[in-house]
Amino acid sequence: MLPKHQLAVVLKDKFPDSFLEITDFRDMLTIHICGAK
Repeated sequence: MLPKHQLAVVLKDKFPDSFLEITDFRDMLTIHICGAK
């Protein structure tokens, strides 16, 4: 598992036009990606 900041960079590279929100709750990583269609 990548660190949160590295994971964010990878996801922003894959979804450059999307708003990325990463929430770390205990050991659970929840990622919400909302992009313009």
